[in-house]
Amino acid sequence: MNARMPVRVASLAAQILDILSDRIRRGIYPVGGQLPTENQLAAEFGVSRATIRSAMTALAQQGLVARRHGVGTFVSRLSRLANPLNEAEDFTYLIARAGAQPGVRYITVAVAQPAPALAAALDLEPGAPVLRSHKIFTADGEPVIYCVNSIPTRILGDDLVQEALASPEITEPLFDLLERRCNQRTEYQVAHVQPEIARGCDFPDMPLDPYHPVLFLEEVGYSSDELPLWHSRSYFPKSQMSFDLVRYRIRRTES
Repeated sequence: MNARMPVRVASLAAQILDILSDRIRRGIYPVGGQLPTENQLAAEFGVSRATIRSAMTALAQQGLVARRHGVGTFVSRLSRLANPLNEAEDFTYLIARAGAQPGVRYITVAVAQPAPALAAALDLEPGAPVLRSHKIFTADGEPVIYCVNSIPTRILGDDLVQEALASPEITEPLFDLLERRCNQRTEYQVAHVQPEIARGCDFPDMPLDPYHPVLFLEEVGYSSDELPLWHSRSYFPKSQMSFDLVRYRIRRTES
């Protein structure tokens, strides 16, 4: 068996997932509409049914489609949610999906000693440094997200840390950096969301009125083996970066 085959199949499945997701987002496959069968998609893309099945499973996990046994796969109502909080995406992708041109301005990138609370969140030993970056994400040139990322230098390695200090742009997209350069995939994130005012934002020279309302999002990203990979504090002062949340009712057994 060719040892490289699983990587190749996963890459094809990921590409097809992106294409199908885009078709759903743009309404080519409308809400409630049935997707082509696995056989039809396999013929269209020239891949195996196993590859299509992998992409369809990912679509279902993201809530974009619903599978009806013996009937087919249909576009879910959840596919029309803008920026679902249960989906983890790079900010540049979210901005582009909203129909704007994404951009990133790098304010500072430096090696720093984390505060005790941050060190605890990242499971760092005393004195272990992080690569801290302050950046502003823009939509059509307008600031929409002020973000502070902290990544343990032990995750990046000395060479990549020095490269990031010299060329801050390599730190985005964050997920891509960790996967391609560190072989560390962010499997899930634990997030805390709350309203704030600009005066309480830990971001240098934020050009907002001190009482300007912002949405504060604090997250820690974890690998599949529970290793904390990064910490992020993000501030959203603009209404165009709204989020949707799906809440499911908990079913309780009768006593």
